[in-house]
Amino acid sequence: MAQIAITLPDDKLELVEREPKFTGETQSEFFVRLLDYFAKQQKEAEMVAQHKRGYELYPETEEEIAGLVTSNGSACRISLGR
Repeated sequence: MAQIAITLPDDKLELVEREPKFTGETQSEFFVRLLDYFAKQQKEAEMVAQHKRGYELYPETEEEIAGLVTSNGSACRISLGR
């Protein structure tokens, strides 16, 4: 493992000193958890962006839309405004 030194504003340092005591973590474990959370959020955001780009490049056809059903199994009627 590597060690790093960082400079934090006072309010952030207070959080880093307080939160690990509350959760029972070391400060290092707290930072690792924050980094893991951040990485997960970034990955999810990228997946959503890729999903959106896919639908922009390859939108659903009217036939695909017409084939949709609601969660209770009844037909879903959508006005496409065309």
